[in-house]
Amino acid sequence: MAFFIPVPASSFTFPHRSQVIANFYAHTNPESHPFPQPIELRSSVSEEEWQTRTVAIWNHFARYTWSKLLRAYLILALVFSLIGPITTNLIVHRIIYNGVEPLSLNPSDDEIRERLSLIRRGHLINFIAIILIFLIIWVPYLSYKSLGRRRLAALLSSFNQADAAKGNMQALNWICNRTSTFQSSGTIGIELPVA
Repeated sequence: MAFFIPVPASSFTFPHRSQVIANFYAHTNPESHPFPQPIELRSSVSEEEWQTRTVAIWNHFARYTWSKLLRAYLILALVFSLIGPITTNLIVHRIIYNGVEPLSLNPSDDEIRERLSLIRRGHLINFIAIILIFLIIWVPYLSYKSLGRRRLAALLSSFNQADAAKGNMQALNWICNRTSTFQSSGTIGIELPVA
C-alpha cells in the first residue's frame, strides 16, 4: 500500500546548474597561450581535452566571428547602408525626373494625374532599388554569420555528446552566450553537472 503526502507546489525546486564562463579574445590564441583549466571542470574534462576544445572554439571564432575580412566587410556594409539610400535617391531622381518641366500655373487634370503617376513611379523604383541594395549588402554577411552559428552549435553539441557518454557526473552542457565581431570577443558558458 502506497501513501502520498500532500506537499505545497511551492516547495518543489528544480536542480540548478551552475555555470563556468570562458571568455575568448582574438588576440589570445590558446595554442600559444593555453587557457588555464577551471577547477570546476577538472573532474569532468582532462587537460588535453580542455586544450583541444579551447583551440577548436578559438579557431571557429577566428574564422566566423573575428576574421579581418569579415570585420572590414561589416564596416563597409554599415557605411554603404548609410550612403546607399541617399545615393540611390539622387540617381533615381535624376533618371526619372530628367527633362520634366514644372507644371504650368493652371495645370489640367490630365497633367496633374500624369505628374502624380510619375512621382509614384519614382517612389516605387526608389524603394525597390533601396531594398535590393540592402539585400546585396547584408545577405552575404548574414548568411556567413548564420553558417558560423550552425557550425558552432554542431561543435558544442559534439562536446555535449562526448561528455554525456561519460556518465551523469561528467555531463557538461556547452553553450555560446555571446559573440562580438567589433570587439573580437566571444563567451562560452559551460554548465556543470547537477549536484
